[in-house]
Amino acid sequence: MNKARLIGFTVPKKNSEINKKAKRKSIYQQITNHKTDNNNTYSKPDRFALARFNRDRFNSQKLAETRETPYRSRAAFKLLEIEDKYQVCAQKKRIVDLGAAPGGWLQVALEIAPNAKLLGIDQKTIAPLNENSAAERLHIMQENLQNQEKFPIIAENIIKMLGGKPDCIISDIAPNTIGAAQIDNDRFACLLENIMPLVYQLLDQGGDFLTKLRHSAAEKDLLNNLKARFSKLHLIKPQASRKSANEIYLLAKKFHSSTHKSSKIEA
Repeated sequence: MNKARLIGFTVPKKNSEINKKAKRKSIYQQITNHKTDNNNTYSKPDRFALARFNRDRFNSQKLAETRETPYRSRAAFKLLEIEDKYQVCAQKKRIVDLGAAPGGWLQVALEIAPNAKLLGIDQKTIAPLNENSAAERLHIMQENLQNQEKFPIIAENIIKMLGGKPDCIISDIAPNTIGAAQIDNDRFACLLENIMPLVYQLLDQGGDFLTKLRHSAAEKDLLNNLKARFSKLHLIKPQASRKSANEIYLLAKKFHSSTHKSSKIEA
């Protein structure tokens, strides 16, 4: 029997004395006793019942998780995990989220930085957030972050809205992908390289920068530039990230405008 179809069942271990026939009987009994959303039982213990049981169970769980989570994106859990270990946002006064749509990271930042002013910027529309005091503390700006010519104006407007330079910039920005790893990685590297001048213009002295990073040929140059401008770099792989995902998160701590210093990269 295909092991892939046994998800969700209590299956005896390989080394147990229970034979295959007894294992199947145990699994079929679970199917027969299981009530579906339509209050129907699977009376026929066959391999198709296994498939139907797993499909219904997976769909119901996925729907329940979608309904229960208060966040707009799965990436919110990555930020929560990083925050728990590195305290990126909690004590900050002004936070900017680059590529903020659909707003999951803004939701987290509003929770963990109750005294901070926040600004989310994205080319896409970000629906209003209903969190407590969001209207008072949160600004939304719709701008194209690919257009470097507008960066001076964008930076000026952001600083005016926040009442000063941000001491924290976070970014989970990513380009549209086509499924070809090399091309997607290059696109991501170009997008990240493109927004770095805005980060350097905006960030206050001693501020922190958190961004997603994908392995590519341009990764080394980016890290070298960041090492020259920040006191410490951390490379982070949150447990909330899929193991198969080609992504890590880079946390750059304590920004300084001079470029003669060099920092170490830590895990």
